[in-house]
Amino acid sequence: DPKLDFRLFEAVLATWNTLRGDPGAGVTNPEVLVERITDPQTPARLKGYALRLAPPTHKALTLELLRGLLAQDDELLKLEVVRTLVARREQADLIDLADDASTAPRLRVEAILGIDDQVVLQKLAQSDNAMIREEAQRALPRSITTTRPAFDDTAAWLKLLEGQGDAETGRRIFFNSKVALCSSCHRHSGRGNVVGP
Repeated sequence: DPKLDFRLFEAVLATWNTLRGDPGAGVTNPEVLVERITDPQTPARLKGYALRLAPPTHKALTLELLRGLLAQDDELLKLEVVRTLVARREQADLIDLADDASTAPRLRVEAILGIDDQVVLQKLAQSDNAMIREEAQRALPRSITTTRPAFDDTAAWLKLLEGQGDAETGRRIFFNSKVALCSSCHRHSGRGNVVGP
């Protein structure tokens, strides 16, 4: 059902694994996930959900397959492909995506998370698009402001945190391997690790 949301997709997957006699597989059975991703009959949205849960380095998830999925007309699937490319550190593809003005800005900022090339990041840090500029600046070494309050200055930190938050920026920081490293221990929405709660 292409209308499933991610949480229901996870529940259906876990139930299916349980009913077929493999309850331990839960939502992590790579073969089942890859089967869904590679099946032409699977709706694009569900391919995206399966890709989110699949090990990014699974041998069936070839670069050719990922590029083909990226070409499909589904924003959620494209987003999960870019996130998989980031997890795999596919520099050339990520640079092409981040540098392509015709690519949706949301996909471009996701691609920046996996780019190590300082020259490319410096170029993107000059972008007219604030989201792209800020993400590229965050990815550059020592790009975090040095005007942070002292660790124990609670009042200054609270003042710094005033105003409207941005959940998408927070999510990117959570998954950013150069900044916060949260996802190296914690999992959110099917991505990350399960070392911590």
